[in-house]
Amino acid sequence: MFDEFLDHAKEYHRRDRKNEAGTIAGVVFEDTIRRLCDKQGITQKGVPLDRLISELTGKGLLTSTKAKRARTAAHVRTKATHAQWEEFALSDVDETIRVTTELVELLES
Repeated sequence: MFDEFLDHAKEYHRRDRKNEAGTIAGVVFEDTIRRLCDKQGITQKGVPLDRLISELTGKGLLTSTKAKRARTAAHVRTKATHAQWEEFALSDVDETIRVTTELVELLES
């Protein structure tokens, strides 16, 4: 289901529609992180994304490099959902889409 949303984010990104792409990609990113946590038995209700990323890193699901990329995606998600459009760039959205795609693949494996 969220793969389809991610496709919409990719299309908005392709058309240089940063705000729309960032909003959608950010939501898919957060959902994917939370689903990965559920799959790993990590309590995620009410837990900030940064801590969840650390938990997934501690379990070996994310490398330190991928965790850094995930934190960039979390930043885009926060700024986009709070309409702080000037706080992220189209290149940040591209990274959010890429890391989310990798996490979706991890979730499905």
